[in-house]
Amino acid sequence: MRNLRFGIHALAFASLVILSGCFEKDPATEDEGGDAEVSQEEKAEGNSVRGRLTALRAEKKNLEAQLKGLKKAADDKPALVAKELELSTQLEEVRSYISSLDSLESALDAGLEAWRPATRNSFKGVTLPEVTTTDGTSYTSVTIKEVTDENLVILHAGGEVTVPILQLPVGLRRNLIHEDTVLAEQAAPAN
Repeated sequence: MRNLRFGIHALAFASLVILSGCFEKDPATEDEGGDAEVSQEEKAEGNSVRGRLTALRAEKKNLEAQLKGLKKAADDKPALVAKELELSTQLEEVRSYISSLDSLESALDAGLEAWRPATRNSFKGVTLPEVTTTDGTSYTSVTIKEVTDENLVILHAGGEVTVPILQLPVGLRRNLIHEDTVLAEQAAPAN
């Protein structure tokens, strides 16, 4: 900025020297006809210098405004850096939290995968006096042989049959921990 001001002052000084030289006349060397011609040239040169000086002043104003903006940005930079650091820290905390949630979800899924077969195996051998399906079919002296995601294999007074879990009464499905039934009941609005 100091160099810019010095350059502008030097240019202004040079312009003034040139202008002052234009106005000094040596009456001994001039004649009447030459005065009009020289005077026109001097006026044109003076106007040219004034135009350049005006353009330089406008450029100086523009540069000063840019410099002021840069100084303000430089003053704001520490606050912006602090805010960026704060946001980066928060972002890392969120990423860490998401990673923890992903780990917990994986552990939960692994636990459920181990729990499902163990729970289903615990129903083997359970006896029920009677089971009536949603389509009205009744089975008596029921012993549960196997539970899968979709079916219940039972032994009954008439032999062995595979019954789709969705055809079992809701209470039995819930007791067998049929996940779709339990989740549907949880999502249904309470009466």
